[in-house]
Amino acid sequence: MMNDPTRTTPAARPLPARFTAIVENTDWDEKILDRQPWFDGACLVILVSATALLAPLFLRFFQG
Repeated sequence: MMNDPTRTTPAARPLPARFTAIVENTDWDEKILDRQPWFDGACLVILVSATALLAPLFLRFFQG
């Protein structure tokens, strides 16, 4: 027996008006996209630093 797909489940109920207003009045995506180059640069610095610090350990481990 299959469930009726048009029936509203608890997870599909719309948010109350106060939560809808909070969600609609936030612009987190714009704030995140404004800082995307900074975030990319920080990730690149961390990746290069980790590679520079860990490369000698891996070489020493694999060379015996």
